[in-house]
Amino acid sequence: MCASKEQAKALYELQTKKIQPTVPMTVDASNPCLKKFETLLDQSNVVFANGGNPDIYGFVVKKFAPQLGELIRKRVQEGTLLYMGRSAGGMVGGSDFALTYEPSPALTSSLLNEDTRGLALAGKCALRPHIKNHLWDITSKIYAKATGQTVVLAANGEGLFCNQGCCGMTGTTEKTDPDSIKNAGYSASRIQKAYQAAYSGASEPTKFYDKAQAAEAKCGETSGKVVLTSNGLESAASQQAFVTLLKKDPSTVKVVSLDDGAYLSKGFWDATDAEFAKVGGVNYLTLQTPTAPSMVQEATQGFQGLVPGSGSTADTSLQTLGVSPTSISHISAFDRCASQEQKQALFALESQGVPPKVPMEADANCVSKLVGELASADVVVMGDGNADFLSFVYKKFAPSLGQALVDRVTSGNSVFLGLGGGSTFASASTMAAGSTGSKILKTLLQDNMEGLGLAGSCAVRPGFNPSVAWWDMTSALFEDATKMDFVGLEDGAALVCSGQCAVSGSETASKMMGADSGSLHRGRVHMILDNALD
Repeated sequence: MCASKEQAKALYELQTKKIQPTVPMTVDASNPCLKKFETLLDQSNVVFANGGNPDIYGFVVKKFAPQLGELIRKRVQEGTLLYMGRSAGGMVGGSDFALTYEPSPALTSSLLNEDTRGLALAGKCALRPHIKNHLWDITSKIYAKATGQTVVLAANGEGLFCNQGCCGMTGTTEKTDPDSIKNAGYSASRIQKAYQAAYSGASEPTKFYDKAQAAEAKCGETSGKVVLTSNGLESAASQQAFVTLLKKDPSTVKVVSLDDGAYLSKGFWDATDAEFAKVGGVNYLTLQTPTAPSMVQEATQGFQGLVPGSGSTADTSLQTLGVSPTSISHISAFDRCASQEQKQALFALESQGVPPKVPMEADANCVSKLVGELASADVVVMGDGNADFLSFVYKKFAPSLGQALVDRVTSGNSVFLGLGGGSTFASASTMAAGSTGSKILKTLLQDNMEGLGLAGSCAVRPGFNPSVAWWDMTSALFEDATKMDFVGLEDGAALVCSGQCAVSGSETASKMMGADSGSLHRGRVHMILDNALD
């Protein structure tokens, strides 16, 4: 109504062909259409902003005809006009509309100068409508923390309302559970820390990512023979891949199982816990730990602060392949090489949050003996459990042992088999561990989530369920920020690396395309996080 033919054509060519406008893209202040709109608004009690492309609507009320946007805001704030926004209209009415999923961000970068601020009719609330799964749950929490806004997720039928400075939700359903992340055992704060580190001066804040996530893992060149799994060699495909890499009769091999991942689990120490005697699990008896459970119980005030469950080993699947039980040695490097004071300090940290007051480095002679044990291993297993504790043990407590492990694997002398948290730590980053329930990440690792890097540039998320879309958006943004490749491993699947990496044993994609499917685009969210966290 207010745009000239030249402006309309320029807008169309920008959106569809990315041709930059050569004509001014603002309405002439003397254009009579502005007066018509102002008169119409003066005669109205309700303005209804419909759905569509939030970029276009935001451009119109903020750049093309900002006087209209200001008039709407003024009338709403005075209480003489009711603003009703549907979909895109609701997003632009909020504090920010960068959570839009429209395809091309050309309008954002060219006409809005990367300014996605809305009319702010609902204070600091930014709306993300059409919620139907967990796609936005993690990302929205990180976005809110980074920007200081309150991100409101709304499924169809739900709505955000504000009256006299008070806002609330109406028509709420189970699709927008505010505690969903906690209930699922994930941690948005952990992933925000990973983003904080990734975005700190390392990425390109003005670059939008038009490329889609690769459907297959592209981890780059790797050295050694590595099999990373979610829960062990459960599928025939993963078993075959492991045997192929082994190139030996399984009945003749020696296996060293590194089981520190289970060390901070309640089911590892508490004999009354239901997880203590689970099949395929590990506890202080199977590990033959010299540490008395009574000491742990006392140090943790009754096993408080230890995470539920217990770790898992690969013993069952290896024995199925023909490995002799007597050829499998179980080791906890921390339990073997830590002093009594160090153990008490660790458990006090986990249960009461008390930082250690003693040095947390291993005895060098003890570590040297463990390096010798690794030197004769045909297979090194890193069991499931706490990826943060594994990172502490093999990169901080006994880094020479961690380096010996890496050298042993990358030289081709040992095949590496990871399970769950062990797979996550063995990959490029432990970001995708979700939540370990541990104080170690902040206190002992200083938020460092670097893994062993045995799978090249791939970061592994075990226990992956593609149907609920928890990691789709998060993994896409993580890849943009870190230049790593996110790989989700379902139970039964394995990431197999020998020069190159590929996923086997899974009928579904190891990486979801939900963040890039159809006409979707994540570039705006990447831009906002980059600017906010840099």
